[in-house]
Amino acid sequence: MKTSTIVVTVATLAAAAPKPISSAVDLGAPHDIEWTEEAMVAAADELAEKYEVQGSAYSMNKRATSGSIPLTDETKYPLDKSYYGNGQVNTQTLSIKFDTGSKTFYYPGPSCPSNECPAKVRYNEQGEDEHNVTTTAFGGTGNGSSRTGETFLDTVTIAGIRVEKTQIVSMTQRVGSPAQRGIMGLSFGLLQGKPATFFEAAMAQGKVAANEVSFFLGRLVSGTQGKSELTIGGRNPAHYTGNLETLPVVDYRHWNVEMDGFVLNGQLVPNTNGIATMDTGTSLIIGPELQAAAFWAGVPGSKGVKSKSHPYTFYEFPCNAKFTFALRLNGKDFNIDPKDYSIKIIGNGKCTGLIAGGPFDTWITGDSFLKNWYSIYSYDAADGKPAVLLGAAKA
Repeated sequence: MKTSTIVVTVATLAAAAPKPISSAVDLGAPHDIEWTEEAMVAAADELAEKYEVQGSAYSMNKRATSGSIPLTDETKYPLDKSYYGNGQVNTQTLSIKFDTGSKTFYYPGPSCPSNECPAKVRYNEQGEDEHNVTTTAFGGTGNGSSRTGETFLDTVTIAGIRVEKTQIVSMTQRVGSPAQRGIMGLSFGLLQGKPATFFEAAMAQGKVAANEVSFFLGRLVSGTQGKSELTIGGRNPAHYTGNLETLPVVDYRHWNVEMDGFVLNGQLVPNTNGIATMDTGTSLIIGPELQAAAFWAGVPGSKGVKSKSHPYTFYEFPCNAKFTFALRLNGKDFNIDPKDYSIKIIGNGKCTGLIAGGPFDTWITGDSFLKNWYSIYSYDAADGKPAVLLGAAKA
């Protein structure tokens, strides 16, 4: 079979990218939590961690190699809280959340206290020890969370794609939401001057047929929660219909695309434009406080409820409210199913809405949106530059 080589330099990509927008916040702690108000705060805190402020070249030899694995949908009715699957690290099979909103592969190590890292399996640290202790502290919103761990280089296999010398951080301490399993960052590493992610290493080692990873995320209330899937090095056309829309990445902090604003009942909500960060690692849609308030002001009977201990505002609304909702991205409207409008049923006819506000400068666009759209994260779909592609999801 004929092979081709694509070389994308950091300098080339950086020259074409708009100036990055400063960000208060890097994404990534597990969502194994009861969906209480405390749990919603914890989920928002995870986002505050991931979006912190913060050449090389990719040499991607395209070969006919791709693979898919099923993802487990962790649920708390009516919410799909988190998606995770299995991967192999040396001789171990480990449970991993695959996160387009972060760039580091963390896994609970043998010395992490059980109350901080209650994972059933710990990383065995059989990889090459880099003799480097790393601490990542997330202070963007004052939540005080952090991860500390030792870095190793190890052989990691996901969906049959085997990648040597993948960096893994063996956690020794976790402050914040307990680490039930690992989290593999699939955002940009090298373009941020960080170590290569698993997928960037796969491209550099010529292991994948296409320079993209793809997700289909099922939905509990639709009965499709058993069909969620991650594809490495390609896409699965059985999981989307119609044409794919290409959304160029506007800066390389994360998979960030242009957002024109919220569309409520067919009308664009004024002053809700900005950047949408496509993030498979969270269930929420959360962003600037004033923009969240502007959206909910158009939903009769809605009310903001501020967290007592954290700078987040969640919104209650009548569960039987009738409205339509979409995100306008790069000039096109992407609808959200009414089944996803609520993340929690409070009682007395009230629900907690999927949109929350906080001290963020982008809209962290999580699974409540991405369940509606098959999402492809490509390093070269926008004329050789990174882009997110969305197609209507199909189980």
